[in-house]
Amino acid sequence: MTGTDEAKAWFDQGTVLFEVEQHEEAIAYFDKVVAVQPSHSSAWISRANALTSLGRIEEAIHSLDMALEFNPALRTEVMRDFSRRGAEIVEAFEKKVEELNQKQEEIGFDSESEREEYYRNGQEIIRSVEEGVAEIQQVFPSDAQ
Repeated sequence: MTGTDEAKAWFDQGTVLFEVEQHEEAIAYFDKVVAVQPSHSSAWISRANALTSLGRIEEAIHSLDMALEFNPALRTEVMRDFSRRGAEIVEAFEKKVEELNQKQEEIGFDSESEREEYYRNGQEIIRSVEEGVAEIQQVFPSDAQ
């Protein structure tokens, strides 16, 4: 089997795993694809979708950057997908902030004012994400908003 054949088989397997919500496993297959075909922009996008589903937003953004690096023409498609998935992205950020809040509560705070500032900063991050998603949705409207 050639590298191209392997990449197609891995991509197809990753896609099936993503569809049945086995996101970690899907990512592993998309990683195999981009290891042998770094310019496989569909694998980068699929990897980003799986990462987003797991709340791993920074890694998802990196994967989207890679897809666009190899295929700049995908920009509009990627942004429309981002627009369509806006609520999911905001929810993922909220979940991540809540996880960080729980970890920080376990560590503790030096004072009540430190706790209040910490939580205020978390809410500010979420508002920024919501505003960014709203701006993207204005520029790249989606039927599914």
